[in-house]
Amino acid sequence: MGAEMMLRDLDHLRANLDRMYDIVMRVARRAVDSIVTWKHVDLEEQVYVAESLMDIIEEQATLFIARYQPLGSELIEAKAIIRVSYDLYRISRYSREIASIVVYVGRSLEVPGIVREAGDTVLEMIELAYKAFREKNPDLHRQVVEKDDVIDKIYSNMLTKLGKEETFNTEEVIALLAIRHLERMADHAVYISTHAKNK
Repeated sequence: MGAEMMLRDLDHLRANLDRMYDIVMRVARRAVDSIVTWKHVDLEEQVYVAESLMDIIEEQATLFIARYQPLGSELIEAKAIIRVSYDLYRISRYSREIASIVVYVGRSLEVPGIVREAGDTVLEMIELAYKAFREKNPDLHRQVVEKDDVIDKIYSNMLTKLGKEETFNTEEVIALLAIRHLERMADHAVYISTHAKNK
């Protein structure tokens, strides 16, 4: 009975994390769409829900460890769930920062296409990362890392250009800000997928 209850509670943890992931993916997609189409979206409520779920997951996982004192894979997974919930929350925060750029600037702009390219890549990274974690698939983790190299290159190229140019137009500054946030989101996707190696 104790083992059955432990597995049931672990399933509840997984279900809450899945729910949080679904919310964060919607937030991230809306943020990318906001910056590339230059349309305002309000993400505050969804980010708040993501934060609340992170707190619930952390409390549940802590109680799970205290109650069952699991060893082996169950302990590793419970601890990983806490970390992944934090990474998902950070992704939602960076998504909100991307969407807020449109609000702060106000006037209509056309953002360079590189932002769409980077945004689509990061969205794919997050999906692959979570799948890698849930399925414990190291091959998917490697795909996430490869895509992270692409994002890092895009960001470093923009920084290199910044060092060479004396002036930047508004669109280029916006692109740099957005890609900086996307680069951080990509890093958190890598952190999530890293747990795929913990079988």
